[in-house]
Amino acid sequence: MEQVRQAGLVVRQDIREVSSYDTEGGRRTLALNVGCGGGIFDASRNHFTYDPSPYLGISFPLANR
Repeated sequence: MEQVRQAGLVVRQDIREVSSYDTEGGRRTLALNVGCGGGIFDASRNHFTYDPSPYLGISFPLANR
């Protein structure tokens, strides 16, 4: 663990920001999302516990006008 802490780690980072830009004019609609998903509660080697469940959601656009 000590070798990992003392190693010189290098991070390459590139940040670009667009503050304002033109978007296509389009319809303002809400999308309805329906499906089935699941959650894992325990994923040990000998025991796997999960629970499936349907979901319903609404998506709305956040683009510039």
